[in-house]
Amino acid sequence: MNDSTFHFVVIDDDNVSNAVCTSVIKATTGGLNPVCFTNPVEGLHYMEHAFLAEAGNTPTILFLDLSMPEMNGWDWLFKFEQLPHSIKQHVSVYILTSSISSKDAERAQSNVYVKGYILKPLNKSRVLGALEALHVNVLKEAS
Repeated sequence: MNDSTFHFVVIDDDNVSNAVCTSVIKATTGGLNPVCFTNPVEGLHYMEHAFLAEAGNTPTILFLDLSMPEMNGWDWLFKFEQLPHSIKQHVSVYILTSSISSKDAERAQSNVYVKGYILKPLNKSRVLGALEALHVNVLKEAS
C-alpha cells in the first residue's frame, strides 16, 4: 500500500494514543503516516480547508476519539456532517475510544458516517478490518 491508495487521519487529544495509532498504521500499511491532531478543532479545520488538497479523491479512514476537551467526538461528528459531500464521500469514520458505554456504541451505529466502533488501543487487525471494509466499498462503487 502506498500514499496514493489510502489516507489516514487520527483525531485524539492523547499524544500516547496518537503515537500508538501512528505506529500501528505504519506497521500495517508498510510505512504510511497518518495525519494526527490532538486538537479536534484543528482536525476539523484540516478537513474543511486542507483535506481535499492533500488527500484528493483518496479513500480516507478517520479514527475519532469521543472524549476530548474543547470539542468532543460527537460535536466534531456533527460539524463533519455539515461539510460538503465532496469531502465526506471520501471519508470513513471509525470511533476509536475507551468508552464501553452501550449508548455510545448505539449512537455510533446509528450515524451514517460512522463505519465502526473500536475500543482502544488500535491494533493491526482493526486497521486491516477498516481497510478491508473500505476496499469493499470502493469495489461496490466501481461496479
